[in-house]
Amino acid sequence: MKQKIVVLVLMLLSVPVFCNAQDVLEDVGVDMRGSHHRGEIREKVIEKIGLTQKQQEQIKENREKNAPIVRKNHRQMKIKRLELQQEFDSENLNVEKIKNLASEIKTLHSEMIDQRVENIVSLRKILTAEQYRQLHQVERMRRMQHHKKNRNKHRYSK
Repeated sequence: MKQKIVVLVLMLLSVPVFCNAQDVLEDVGVDMRGSHHRGEIREKVIEKIGLTQKQQEQIKENREKNAPIVRKNHRQMKIKRLELQQEFDSENLNVEKIKNLASEIKTLHSEMIDQRVENIVSLRKILTAEQYRQLHQVERMRRMQHHKKNRNKHRYSK
């Protein structure tokens, strides 16, 4: 019960106050309405921030190089979290195993943060400061739209 309360408090503290993301995207100059396919959105963003062909190729190379690592880390995190939940749900609570799993999750989370920072640094080296600022703003608004659209999806799943 205590853990559920902690998780709930953390979730509430992490939810930002949302503005109308579509308005902000329009302010940046990207109209996402009618763009239901990733390729369409990517093309609009590329056009907006003015990526050169060379920049596009460098970004693609970075993504292809890092994608397997990112996928592997996400898979491992999912597995460890499921194992941890199974331990919490089991009849015989094994505190030592729970602590070990929690430690593994912390280590994996730290690795994921390091990888994310490396990816951002690589991207920032490719883009100009203005291109990066515009891309960051568009991505932030896209995530807000996605969160707004899906915020109730998992609320009652258990």
